[in-house]
Amino acid sequence: MDARGKVMEVMDALGKRRWRGVLKIGLPNEPVLGVPISLDRFGVSMIGGITPAAAMVETFAPHCLVDLKDMKKIA
Repeated sequence: MDARGKVMEVMDALGKRRWRGVLKIGLPNEPVLGVPISLDRFGVSMIGGITPAAAMVETFAPHCLVDLKDMKKIA
């Protein structure tokens, strides 16, 4: 829910690049196009999923970053 402002900024930037894949950005704790949203979350409905948008902007997911030295080669 805290990321909604940043998402709106990213969507505005994508719109300036003529990317128009967003159908609806929901409000916190409100269903999006009839799909329930978990508590303290908001939904984004996009044509083709979020992958096309993510490829156009820098993505950052601090909850899943791992220092390279802590990783082990598996193949």
